[in-house]
Amino acid sequence: MPHTTERAVRNTSRRAALFPLGSTSVSPAALAALAEAGTFADDLFLRHQTGDFGSREHDEQQAAAVRNGWRVFSEYSLCTGSTVMVVTEGARDRTECLLPEEFFSPPSHQPPAGAFTVVRWKSGRFWAVYAPDGGLVSVCVYRKGAATVAGLLSSATPFSGSADHAR
Repeated sequence: MPHTTERAVRNTSRRAALFPLGSTSVSPAALAALAEAGTFADDLFLRHQTGDFGSREHDEQQAAAVRNGWRVFSEYSLCTGSTVMVVTEGARDRTECLLPEEFFSPPSHQPPAGAFTVVRWKSGRFWAVYAPDGGLVSVCVYRKGAATVAGLLSSATPFSGSADHAR
């Protein structure tokens, strides 16, 4: 009896691609999990691109994401019990295969002290700007906009709180 992934790839290879993948990459941790399970990342990329979204297959948000050019998620359970995700960005310029904890974990690098930081807001498609004290300052649609806000705030003169204004 063929491996589950082999059957799924055979079935999806006859289906048309729903969207371009752009450049593809696999995180080292996902690569290790795939190797342990005897599964190839290219097989999962093909399933993802042709609409087999794994455990998210019947998720109406996936169909809307494909139609509207939003980020598309797939989640596949491997025979070892591990789970990997395949994520295509809304711009369709990049697709990544990674472990769920890699996608949902905060960045591991620490920004310089006193710097405003720009990170994905709630693992969604928006970008958040955080103050040096960790407070949320702004949420933007585009990363470039969030970076501009952070840059402007970083270079701004601190507000003195004085009510004296020139008349």
